[in-house]
Amino acid sequence: MNYNVSTETIIRYAYLESVDALVINDANQWYHHLKAILPNGCQAVVEIEDLDNGQIDYHNGMILTPPTRSGHISGGFAQAKMDTLKKFPKIAMTGTWNMDELIEAIHSVRSGYDASVFSRLEKTCQLTRELQEELRREIGITTYLGGIRVPFTRLISSAEYGGRKTENKEARISFSALSEDDDLNMCFHIFRGLQQALQVAEPNVIYHFDLSALKQYPTAHFKIIMKGIVENVDK
Repeated sequence: MNYNVSTETIIRYAYLESVDALVINDANQWYHHLKAILPNGCQAVVEIEDLDNGQIDYHNGMILTPPTRSGHISGGFAQAKMDTLKKFPKIAMTGTWNMDELIEAIHSVRSGYDASVFSRLEKTCQLTRELQEELRREIGITTYLGGIRVPFTRLISSAEYGGRKTENKEARISFSALSEDDDLNMCFHIFRGLQQALQVAEPNVIYHFDLSALKQYPTAHFKIIMKGIVENVDK
């Protein structure tokens, strides 16, 4: 059996472990401040995908609850929001479809599915909780806000790569437990923490985050500004 592991692989896993510890620490901090308004807890999912090879570099499905909590945990749509982003890689965030786009999305996942109950509605905001539950259960998607996608590049300077190496990545974040707008706000809060974690874990790596697609939506653009989220992160 060959136990040889490249230096690049060792460094990669070390940085991911560091990122994970920092993301969890950040989550524990913000949850500590929010637990009064989240008595039933919350759920979030954070993923980083390597777009060059299609592999998931990092995944963290967080379920945060008070120590004494038992029974129902809020935030059950976090995974559906993440699944929506993964099933439809061209959307920058969840909750942006009109009704025609939703019907098309349903049929692209399950052709022949009877979507007549959805077709009777004019706007996705008219979907009841029961219809959202059906979407999540039968199709694995949702129209709720609270999921964002941020493509980014990771620029490494190293003699091993002949100077520089650029990797193409994508961060996906979903959150569920509060109102839709507050869920979206938490996505950007978590993303800002992820940016800081990446910078701390790899201070010599330059990151460029492409926020252009998210900025097309005024509510997202506003949150990017207010959170102080930047496109370039380096030492």
